[in-house]
Formats: sequence, C-alpha cells, structure tokens
Amino acid sequence: MTSRTFLTRQTGAAVARFRRQRDLSQTMLADMTHMTKGQLRSYETGRLCPSLFCLVKLLGALEVSWQQFGQAIAKDDQR
Repeated sequence: MTSRTFLTRQTGAAVARFRRQRDLSQTMLADMTHMTKGQLRSYETGRLCPSLFCLVKLLGALEVSWQQFGQAIAKDDQR
C-alpha cells in the first residue's frame, strides 16, 4: 500500500468517524457541504482523496479543527 493510499483511507475514516459522532447521515453532510452522497461515500471509503477545498468544507461542516483532524489521523497511524 502506498503512503498516498494509506493517507486517503485514514482521511476518509476520520471524516466518517466525526460524521457519526455528530449523528449526521451521509446525505445530511453531503447536503451541508454541497457534495453528492456518492462523492462523500467515496471519500469515506478511501476510494477517493478529497481535495483541500473539499476537506475544508467537510471539516467546517463537522466543526472539526485542523488540530483535531490531525490528531485523529495520528491516532489511527499508531494502531
């Protein structure tokens, strides 16, 4: 597995985890960020890596700071 693939999967897993913690469905988060549900699903499953622009929209909608996001990624990396 390449480092890009690994980071893509970690990013998607973190977004999904924060979404579930806030009790949001994929449809609700997709609507909040003006994305399609399929696009969000692709990010969460690690099939696609969100652009920086999309990641900013996702973290803003989820009310997650970059520090919180980085900590979630680092925590997954230690597992």
